This record gives sequence, C-alpha cells and structure tokens, in this order.
Amino acid sequence: MTTNNASAQSNTTWGLIWSEMHNFEYEINASINIGGSSPMPIPGEIRKINSYKPGLNLSIGAVITKFFGTNSPWGMAISPRLEVKGMDTEAEVKNYGMSIIQRLLV
Repeated sequence: MTTNNASAQSNTTWGLIWSEMHNFEYEINASINIGGSSPMPIPGEIRKINSYKPGLNLSIGAVITKFFGTNSPWGMAISPRLEVKGMDTEAEVKNYGMSIIQRLLV
C-alpha cells in the first residue's frame, strides 16, 4: 500500500518564514466610524443646532511590530493609517458669525 499527498498551495511562504525568524508581526485594519462628539453639556454660546449630518468616515491601516526577542513581550511598532473624517453641521452661535466653504483644488 502506498499513499501520495499532493498540494496545490502551501500554508507558508518565504516571507512568512523570514518574518517569524526575525520576530516580525503584521496586522491589517479597516474600520467605519459613524457619528461625532460634542461636549456635554453643550456650551451656552451654542444657541441652536439646525442640522447635523455625519459623514461616512472610513479608515484603513496596518501595524508592523518588531519584537526584541523570541519570547519577549516588548517590541517596537509602526502603524501607518489613512482616514477620512467629516461631517456637515449648521448651528446658531451667540455673538459669532462665520461661514466656511471648502473647495478642493484639482
């Protein structure tokens, strides 16, 4: 009796083996943030909030960690991230008037 194993893919690559040998760890993150924050209670200078529309705030990033030893809990990490933040609001404020118009230059 003979048995043959065939595999089309391998669970490990040279990059993963190298990373484990040099104590690197990688993470990829993605998120959606909804809403905003306001001081509570709302300051007396804000008389009325006419409209509030939070935007769809997306975020994507990665964390690359280099541990200082094979079993060490200590390491150094770098975390580049791209975020989109925004909301549209209109409010009436005591003794203050301003209109901000944002235009993107292409």
